[in-house]
Amino acid sequence: LSAICVGDDVLVSTSKGVGVLKDGQWSSLSEFDGAAIYALCADLKGGYWVLSQNGLSHVQGSETSSYSLGSAISPALVNAIRVDQENQLWICTYGQGVFRLDGEKIKPFPLFSAPKVVFDCLFHPNGSRWFCTLNEGIIVLENDNSRSINTKNGLPSDAVMCLLLDDWKNVWIGTSGGGVARYSGQDFVHIDQSNGLPGKQVYAIQQWGNSMMLGVATKGLVSMDLTTQSCSVDSTLEGNKVKCLFRDSKERLWVGTEGQGLRIMSADTTLV
Repeated sequence: LSAICVGDDVLVSTSKGVGVLKDGQWSSLSEFDGAAIYALCADLKGGYWVLSQNGLSHVQGSETSSYSLGSAISPALVNAIRVDQENQLWICTYGQGVFRLDGEKIKPFPLFSAPKVVFDCLFHPNGSRWFCTLNEGIIVLENDNSRSINTKNGLPSDAVMCLLLDDWKNVWIGTSGGGVARYSGQDFVHIDQSNGLPGKQVYAIQQWGNSMMLGVATKGLVSMDLTTQSCSVDSTLEGNKVKCLFRDSKERLWVGTEGQGLRIMSADTTLV
């Protein structure tokens, strides 16, 4: 599941199309009805990208443009689509590396160690590009230079599942096998079982108020207080795999699970 804001509306990917929450009411985008949606991404100009079983589409107002993925990319193997600071689209895949939309064509983008599994990417305000990989930690591109962030220089695991930039420009890193790390540019802070984190696999991270919300292994949704770094488990979601966390423009938290649907939470109540 992925979710994005387009104005005040929230779009959600599903196995049968794109769901839209508008003014408290659910509807769907008719042009994608019946199609499995693998990823959504808002662009920087009010439009958005949809990756479906039928390929890649860009929607801008009432106009939809289609792009061929060719034989190089299987939509079902795409982990994430993102736009960078220049509104350029990037595609992270499982087993096929990284691709970038260059004009009208989708082209492979070579990372220096050529990882095949790239779960996600993050574009930092300082202009750097971060790619999280299955076995090689994080690959950071800065201008024409590349560097690695891995267990040799402080990362708790080289299997990195997700990245998040917080309100203070720290990068939060969710790993498989090492819990969470916060990276300020020089030092790592590790959040693991010593802080009460109830698992080593972290699939999703989202800041929400004074908490960092984490999707942790089979423990579901975990809230970490940013002041005390203490963790607590949401008992109503325990046992579920939380694979997506999203904060919308109205400061609601969207919690997407694997096979158990969607929950929407406001600061004082659960809405769905």
